[in-house]
This record gives sequence, structure tokens and C-alpha cells, in this order.
Amino acid sequence: MSIQLKQLFAETAETYALNLVAGKQGLLREIIWVQFCEDSETTDFLRGAELIITTGLCAQHPDWLKNFILALIERDACGLIINTGKYIQEEDITPTIRSLCEKHSFPLFTMPWRIHLADIMQDYYNRLFSSQQNETSLHLQLQEALLDSAKAPAMQQGLVLQGLGEHAFHLCVLEPAVTPLPEENRTHFLLYSKTILNRLHLPYRVFWQQERLLLLLFTAAKEIQQQTAMDLATLFLRQNSKNPPVCGISSLQENALHIATAWQEACVAAAVARLQQKPLLSFDALGIYRLLFAAHNRSLLQKMQQERLQILLDYDEKHHTQLAATLRLYLFCGNSLQDTAQAAFTHRNTINYRMGKIRELLHCNLDDAAVRFEFMLAFYIADYLQIARQ
Repeated sequence: MSIQLKQLFAETAETYALNLVAGKQGLLREIIWVQFCEDSETTDFLRGAELIITTGLCAQHPDWLKNFILALIERDACGLIINTGKYIQEEDITPTIRSLCEKHSFPLFTMPWRIHLADIMQDYYNRLFSSQQNETSLHLQLQEALLDSAKAPAMQQGLVLQGLGEHAFHLCVLEPAVTPLPEENRTHFLLYSKTILNRLHLPYRVFWQQERLLLLLFTAAKEIQQQTAMDLATLFLRQNSKNPPVCGISSLQENALHIATAWQEACVAAAVARLQQKPLLSFDALGIYRLLFAAHNRSLLQKMQQERLQILLDYDEKHHTQLAATLRLYLFCGNSLQDTAQAAFTHRNTINYRMGKIRELLHCNLDDAAVRFEFMLAFYIADYLQIARQ
């Protein structure tokens, strides 16, 4: 449950005679609650992301307002509305205070004394509750449609009401390395993800699906969605620096009816990214993996892998060697002994010896392009089967 502060200000500034004094850059933040607060000593009760309203009743010395704002910034509040005209006057908001708010991108508003606090707070509570209901309803529909394409038409109607029903989109799936995340972390990350996404000025929907954070970004621009995904991953890294997340991005989907396909593609891209120890991959960049994940006969794929690699795998298990891994490096290094040795951090003579043993076991010509392709395909299949078992 949250609303972008910029939206709230735009919709209610005239009604409540709100004036933005400083901190315009912070308008992109999301607020989750509105809190009436008069004493800096009570700011310890704030959880973060609240919009604060005060009359300045406790303003008994010149530095009170500055100290109050510093306390709110420390508690990660989203902004402050000062009900001016009785305890705090417009002239009490000094250039020093304005500069402080600008420095911390902390929105500071004034509101004349004639405005009833009960009116604005009730209005804002109603808006937050309405936002929560709409968001929860749509996200439940999205979650159902991900797993059952038959639910997509009903879900699309929810997007149509928001003007997004026919928009093309990419689906990004961000997977933490360690799960489950505490509920507090999930809420915190979702909130700050929205703040990052608000900077794009593009339609989006972001929500949790089990232990994955999902982002529907309604744009065809690949550079934007990839940079956005990396920004979110960077934020995730600050939460869990020892275990980096991975992100998978679907191909561009024509409209929301294809959300189940987008979900499958993004999950595949994320799985391959984790396998290859890359922070991000798009489905469009997966090459031959796209064909493998379109195949439904896994037993045939397993047979193809075994026909080419099982001899090496059995030998490695029996003799504690690394022939299969060496062959993979050799093939993907363009049959170069020197490049394979560098990639494996192993002496060239050792690689040469292993390749001799490999040729002896396989009885094939690895210099033949068709043979090389068959073995490379077998390794791709091995990757796919490993991902499919997860």
C-alpha cells in the first residue's frame, strides 16, 4: 500500500492550499502512511516512508524546526507538511532549513492554518486504502495469470481500467540468492523499488510472486528495462551483499494476454544467468537455450546428452578427473589449447594430455565442425536439464 508523493501533491495541492517549499527531488518517493507528529522525541516510533503533518505546537526555540526535520530524515520519513499560521510562520522556514531539505531531497510543504487537519488526513487515509485495494486486487489477478493463461483475460481487464491493457511490456524477474526474505525486507525493498521506477516516468507494476520480485515495465526500449533491472539488483545487493541476486528479462510481449509466456521466459533467463554466474540475462540473448526450453520431450534431450557425454562423465566419476569440464572449455575456446589452459588456470601440457585421453575415449574427430556442434549441443542440453530439475 503506497502512493507516489508527487501524485498526491498534484491531486490535492489546490484543495488544501499546499505549497512546496523545498525538496522537489523527493516527490518521486512512495508514502505508506500519514502521521500527525508534534514532538521530535516521538519520531522514534516512525517506521519509514510516512508523510508527517505538524502544527509546530512544541516549537519553543529557534532550532526546533531544523532539529525536527533532521529527526524525520533520520527516521526515513518521506516529507513534512507544516500547518503554518499559529505556532510556525512562513518566515520561520529559513534559508538554512530550505537548504537542508534540498540537500536530503526531503519535500517540505506549507499549508495555511484555515485548513482542518482532520479533513486532509481523512482524505489521505482514504486514498491510501483505495490504492491498497486496487493494487492488491490487480496483483492477485497477475499472480493467477502467471500460472494459468486462462486467467489472463480477466487480469487484462484490470489493466484496461488503468489504461495499460493493450501496452507492450517486458517482464523482469529478480531472484534473491537466499530465501526466504523477512517480511520487513520484502516491504522495504518493494517500496524503494517503486521509488527507483518512478524516476522512469513510465507505466509499471511491481509485486512479489513467492520469493521473486516481478516487474512489468510497459516499454519496448531494451536499454531502459535492462538498466532498471540492474538498478533494482544493485538495491538488492545492499540488502544481501554476500549473495548477489540474478535477473531474467522476457522478450517483448504484445499485451498482457501473454503474461504467462513472459513469466516462463523471464524465469528461464534468470536460471541461465545464475548458472553462468551473470547478474542479468534477457531471453532474447539466450541463443540455443531458447530452442531447448521450447522442447517438450526431455527424455529425448537426456538421451542426446548421454550419447555424447556419458562416457566422459562415467570416467570422471570413477577416476576423479575433469575430462568433461575440460572438453567443454576446449570447445567453447575454439579448440585452442592455450586459451583452454588460461581459462582453466592449468598448464598447457596438462590440457594437452587430457584432450588426448578424451579423444581416446570418444573415438571421434573433434576438428570436424559437425562433431563439435553435437558435443556443444550436449553441454547446452546438460545445462538445460540441470535448470529444469531446480
